This record gives sequence, C-alpha cells and structure tokens, in this order.
Amino acid sequence: MDFTHDDEQQALREAVRGLLATTYADHEARRRTVAADPGFDEALWGRLAEMGVLGLPFSEDDGGVGAGPVEIGIVCQELGRVLAPEPYLASVVHAGGLVAAVGTASQKADLLGRLSAGELVLAAADTSPGARWASGTEGVRASAAGDAWTLDGVADPVVGGTRADHLVVTAALPDGGTGVFLVSGDDVERTDYVTADLTRAATVRLEGTTATPLGEPGRDLGASIATISDLTRIMGANQALGVMQSQVRATTDYLKSRKQFGVTLNTFQALNFRAADMYVSLEMAQSMVDWATMTIALGDPDAVADAADRVGLTISRTGRHIGQEAIQLHGGIGMTAEYAVGVGTAHLEVLEQWLGNGGHHLGRLAARVDDHDLVEALG
Repeated sequence: MDFTHDDEQQALREAVRGLLATTYADHEARRRTVAADPGFDEALWGRLAEMGVLGLPFSEDDGGVGAGPVEIGIVCQELGRVLAPEPYLASVVHAGGLVAAVGTASQKADLLGRLSAGELVLAAADTSPGARWASGTEGVRASAAGDAWTLDGVADPVVGGTRADHLVVTAALPDGGTGVFLVSGDDVERTDYVTADLTRAATVRLEGTTATPLGEPGRDLGASIATISDLTRIMGANQALGVMQSQVRATTDYLKSRKQFGVTLNTFQALNFRAADMYVSLEMAQSMVDWATMTIALGDPDAVADAADRVGLTISRTGRHIGQEAIQLHGGIGMTAEYAVGVGTAHLEVLEQWLGNGGHHLGRLAARVDDHDLVEALG
C-alpha cells in the first residue's frame, strides 16, 4: 500500500501551509484571533474559499472540487499544525457533509455552493447535553403540521455555532427515527462560550423554531448521520495528528536550545528517551490516520465506522501521551496559554470530548466483537 502523497497532494499541502503562515506566523497571532469576534479570521476563511479548500469535499455539480479524503485530511492536518481556529472541521466536513449526504439536489447546489464560495458558514447541531456521543437524537424533537416543521429542544455543544449563518440540526421524528433540518441562525437562541483551547462553541435552544427538512421529509436518516459522524472523527484524527506533529517538533527544538547546568537539555539521556517515545507514538498515530483516511475511499459504512473507532482510540492514547510529555518537558511554560504546547494539548482534549474519547471508541469496538473463537485465536 502506497502511503506517499503525489505531486498534486504535496502541492496542496504547501499551498495551504503557506496561506496559513500569512495569518498564524506565531502563536501570538492565534491568541489575538480567538480573543476577537467571531473567534476566527474571516479574511482567511475567504482566502481558503478562493483557493478552493472549502469546496474540496463536495462534487463539482454542487459547486465544489470533488477531491478525495486524502486531500481533505491534508487540509485538516495543516490546520491542526498551527492550531487554526477556523471551523473547517465543524462547518465544511461535518455540517457540509450532512448536507451532501441527505440534501436534495437543489439544497446541495444552494448550500454547498455558497459554503464553498465562503458566503455561508454552517454548523451541525447534532449533540444533546449529557448524551455522551449517543447515536440517537434525544435533545431535539421535530413536529409536523401539514408541510410545516418545527423543532423544540437543546443542542450542546454546537462547535462553530457562534458564527454559523445556518444550523444543520438532527432531531427525533414524530414517527421514530432521526431527521435532518436546516434552521436559520437568526431564529434560535444561542449562548456562546469559550472552550478549553480558547475557541468558540454554543448552546442552541429551539422553541417552536421553523425548520426546513433536508432530503425527503419524515424519512429516517440515522444511518447517513452516523456515517458522516464517523467521517468527521477520521478527519478530526487528521487534525489531531497535525497538532501532535507540532508538539513533537516544538519539544525536540526546546530540548536542543534550553540550557541547564551550562548544557542543553538534550545532553541528558533520560530526556532523549522520553522524546524518542513521543516520536514512536507520533509514528503510530500517523500510520493509523493514513490507514483510516484511505479506508473512506472504500465506500463501506461499516469499514468507515470500524476505522473511525480504531483511529479514535489510537489518537486518544497517543495524544494524551504526547501532550503530557510535551508539557512536562517544557516545564512551567508548557502550562501557559501564551505557549502553543499547552493550548495544543487542550485542543486535543476538545476534539476528544467533541468526537468521542478513548473509552467510547473502545466500547464501540468491543460491541462489534461477535466471533469469540477468532479473538481467542488472535490472542
């Protein structure tokens, strides 16, 4: 299996990296951006649209580029590398993915075309308070009166929901199952808050809110929702990989430059061993992320679900190891918001709490084990 990027994919990486460097040349630039409304750089968002990055996942018929999962993963890695707060994962991959999966042809052409052009920001309101990544939707309920639909309930956290022009809401249908609806951001009550990595999320309250069904009204779309959630988890793992790459690089550079007792820290063998262990964890994460990303191209929802949980479990473990070691090897400075290493570890935690922690992924993997003879043979 070939894990190397071709010339076009490498060119995409270099172009995205160069563009991000114009805005996030250092961590201080990122701190200034997240401190101001709306929590990300809208000018950079527009430049990403001009480059075609926002339209990568969507077909050309819908105004996108029609790129594959590897290309989308490259973008997520580069965003993670500089801790860019732009809601690419939340708006393009997650909310846009839901629209692409369940919307009608006209809905996709309108919404995804405007999203790709940078004219629209979407956010997915598909999480219920305290639900712990449950596959069903219990926090929001849909009601129908003739052809009119309304929604009632609470969605939290809604990542990227602070600035979203429209919300893609999953809701329990009157006759069972889960539907997907489009709601204007102006029609809901949003309570914004800052997360651990200083980015923004929102609690969304719906009270008889007018909604437009995406796709066929009243149809159970639970399977499509689950698949898009798994795709988002894999792309979230790509973003986490970018964070970990930066943490390992920053830590090794620090060990080479910081002095104690008149010598640099990399003089001490014990610290070198710890840095080497970080590199081993990073290589494990890289391999799993590459494999999971390529699994998407198979088009098998069951394979995608399995890959999402396997890579989710790996990223949970390696991210915790790399993040903790990076902070400890940097000493006190690693704990501060002024330094990227600590914020990067917080970002890994935010991704995990949004998309599912290691215990969640391990439980889902265990639930799929039905051939105990095979497990014993492999063991």
